[in-house]
Amino acid sequence: TDIAEVIGAAIALNLLFHIPLIPSVFITVLDVLVLLLLTKIGFRKIEAIVACLILVILFVFAYQVALSNPNWGGVFMGLLPSAKAIAQHPEIGGITPLTGTLGIIGAT
Repeated sequence: TDIAEVIGAAIALNLLFHIPLIPSVFITVLDVLVLLLLTKIGFRKIEAIVACLILVILFVFAYQVALSNPNWGGVFMGLLPSAKAIAQHPEIGGITPLTGTLGIIGAT
């Protein structure tokens, strides 16, 4: 599963920032090595830092959703798979919806 995580993160970097896959893999490996070096300060402290960062992301996301005032019916309908999600067209920035979805799932 470690290889899948590295490849998924590399694909995510490629999709988000258009970084080629090989440099994306090296960035991901460097990220892991930095995290391993940080374990010397204590694993619980790293967990606390990550938890705080996740909470910040959650609050900012919730705030942005509240500001956008979405159509909640459309939001929940978007959670259901449709034929458009699997189709090759439309492409958004050269990426099909299925490719984008797989990259996001691979990165998590």
